[in-house]
Amino acid sequence: MMKFDQKTTLRVGNKVTWKRIIGTIIVVILVSALFTGFGYLPFWIFLIVLVFGLTVTLPACFNSYWVIYDNSLKIFNFSKNDLIKLGQLLRIKKMDIKQINYSGIRDAEFKYQKKQRVSPFDISYDFFKINFKLKNGQVISLPIEPSLTANLTDFQRLLERSGVKVTDSQHIISILNNGENLFEYFNQ
Repeated sequence: MMKFDQKTTLRVGNKVTWKRIIGTIIVVILVSALFTGFGYLPFWIFLIVLVFGLTVTLPACFNSYWVIYDNSLKIFNFSKNDLIKLGQLLRIKKMDIKQINYSGIRDAEFKYQKKQRVSPFDISYDFFKINFKLKNGQVISLPIEPSLTANLTDFQRLLERSGVKVTDSQHIISILNNGENLFEYFNQ
């Protein structure tokens, strides 16, 4: 069983680091150079392709994430607007950060929803999330990623120990504990 505390945390999603941002910028520069013939076309065309590539690619490479502590959750949200998100990634604009203590959560519910695929080439994930109903009436929905599924039982116990009522009407925890794949189970 994993114990969550201020030192031992579990991050759900990928944290934004300068290494990842710089690595993504280098890849976009190389692709822009490739598209402009590595100097064959005028430099201003390279700059246009580079700026367009950065404004489209950089925000798409990073998503919101959240961190589980022993007594709270910390949620790091990016804007839905790509230009604002780009500013948040470059630390020009502040990112929305929420800290929610477990004492402020009334109940939590695990939800798995199949995604309707219109194409055989659609390889995106189904929707797997946890909905938190706060005592102030607010509902917060957070995605559950593979990094958390291995520790989902421990997370459920942590929430219950903290006084949060956890609902699992789809029996997701038992499916995972039996070693089954959620995608295969719900897409039979």
